Amino acid sequence: MKFKVKRLVVTLTLLAGLPVYAQEPQGSEFLDLILYRPLGLAATVAGCGAFVALVPFTAFANISPPHDAFDLTADMLIYKPAGFTFDRPVGVLTPDADGRYRRH
Repeated sequence: MKFKVKRLVVTLTLLAGLPVYAQEPQGSEFLDLILYRPLGLAATVAGCGAFVALVPFTAFANISPPHDAFDLTADMLIYKPAGFTFDRPVGVLTPDADGRYRRH
């Protein structure tokens, strides 16, 4: 009899906590971890290689004002793929209006 009461108390306690963990699905976490993160890492590594290869051309583009060719090139080839891979919460695939990845 004691065992049944303990089992009932534990079951009710666990069931009472379930709504706390409920959340809206925001993309597929499985696809994010298996597909999108490795592709983002590959894009970051490829972007680093492309940035190094494009340094001479970027230096020529940096001569004329506004002198931000290195910043724009690094942002496009390195920072955006790295942000998608490392700074983004799991399951969030699209950025907000300001360009940051946040879980709502």
